[in-house]
Amino acid sequence: MVWKEWAWGGIRFLAPSNWDAGKLGPGYMMLEEESGPVMEVRSGPIRGAFSPGDQLKRLGTSQDRQLRKGIREIKLPRAWQEALKPLRTLGFSWRGERVRGRGLILYCPTCGKATVLQFFEGQQRVDSRISRAILESFRDHRRDDQVLWAVFDIRALVPSAYKLTRHRFDAGAFELVFSNRGQRITLYRWGPASVLMPKGDLLSVAERVPDLHKKDLRHILFEGMRGLEWKEEPSRTAPGRLWQRVNVKPSLKLFRLWHMEGKNRILGVGLEGRGKPEPEEPLFDRICKDYECV
Repeated sequence: MVWKEWAWGGIRFLAPSNWDAGKLGPGYMMLEEESGPVMEVRSGPIRGAFSPGDQLKRLGTSQDRQLRKGIREIKLPRAWQEALKPLRTLGFSWRGERVRGRGLILYCPTCGKATVLQFFEGQQRVDSRISRAILESFRDHRRDDQVLWAVFDIRALVPSAYKLTRHRFDAGAFELVFSNRGQRITLYRWGPASVLMPKGDLLSVAERVPDLHKKDLRHILFEGMRGLEWKEEPSRTAPGRLWQRVNVKPSLKLFRLWHMEGKNRILGVGLEGRGKPEPEEPLFDRICKDYECV
């Protein structure tokens, strides 16, 4: 079986490659195949003491009224228990007229995050080998203060201090926006490149980014790929710095896009905020190097 990496909001696991994202939201991911939904993940930080029973009650209140009474605690399959050591776990099941499900509540004392993971079961139950492999690959945090984002065909690492504030997955155009104390990072992905720029002109793609001064773009080679870059730095003059203190617009803007010819995709990264460029440029370069199309 071919497996695909998924990472969203700090949660990471491997799933069959024929599963795809049906819905994404803050701390939420639902995967589906042709027959319908197959897996749902909800996660978030726990404040105070963790109680599996309380989490199960909250799960019940979030379900459809028809399914609410059908939720019950179950003993986890041994394969699931072995795959999830040493996390604290609680198993549950529910049943409706046409669909049923099994799942578990996970709690990691290291990062203080609770995750509700459930498998939808219609006419056919998710194979036990698949569910075990998913749970064995499950991770809810990293040790390097970075958050991995891997959805559809993009993969990126963003510092944990930057929180996802907006996302858009349209046909041919993806956009993820992360914010942290007046700083904003935006990841772009366009494709197929052969359709968007039939003559190979990257400027036509750059025009899709708002507030970008086309005349200031310069051609670059990034990691051996053709690209464009634009930079707007804070003023170094006294009147300019005074104006930037009262102006609400970002005083620092960095933008780069590049053409991944082998993947027929165009990726872009933008960073904007208020502050000096020196500490931000290494961050910008690192995000660009860690951003890829798989």
